[in-house]
Amino acid sequence: MKISTLALLTALLFTPICGLAGQSAPQSNDIQMELAKENQFVVKLMDVFNISGKKIPQLIELDSIDLKQKKMVFKSSGKKLRRISIGDIKEIIFTRLRQGILTGKSPSLRVIVWNGDIRNLEINYRDVKIKNGYLYLDQTEFAKYFDDSDALKANSNEWSDPFNNFWIRKKEESPDVFSANFAFKDGRGSISRKMATEYCKACLKIEILNLKINPDKETLLIRCKSVFYDRYNE
Repeated sequence: MKISTLALLTALLFTPICGLAGQSAPQSNDIQMELAKENQFVVKLMDVFNISGKKIPQLIELDSIDLKQKKMVFKSSGKKLRRISIGDIKEIIFTRLRQGILTGKSPSLRVIVWNGDIRNLEINYRDVKIKNGYLYLDQTEFAKYFDDSDALKANSNEWSDPFNNFWIRKKEESPDVFSANFAFKDGRGSISRKMATEYCKACLKIEILNLKINPDKETLLIRCKSVFYDRYNE
């Protein structure tokens, strides 16, 4: 009986926290990268393409990676899990639809997006952490690609009154801080990640554009960028 109890405890202690074979568990200080999710700013949609370039239908969310079977696990439109061999997937593309009249919100709602430069990350399968619609990146890996001084640029000359007031206050408090973290040219603005975080941490996100799989190297190629959302009603 003692041997059985010890075996059971050992199995419990060394079972992966997130369930599927070998997939790492997210840590509290990891950076969240949204997959196919909806938030107050945008609706993120996902399309999965096979190696022939054809869309695989009825897949709505990437759930996890099963390292033992070398399969990606998706939630389907029928709310069932569907496993597809990693070697059969060419690319996963994510698109965003800003919240507004097209998503059933008020026609007066405006979401202005400030985009950072595109980054290309390469992560080993075993370092990939996926849970509850997020892909998690640890702080060390994140620091290789993103910095507080990174500039986020808007393709619009509109912004909310609170955001405008924030920059007026910053300019009055310290012209040096203002000039180092904010710019305005030809009707377009740019803001540093540092100041975007200070204004609204929840408004600053890492947006995944697409995922590509390299079965030979057993890596996931992540094309992504920083985005900052300014939301207001006209």
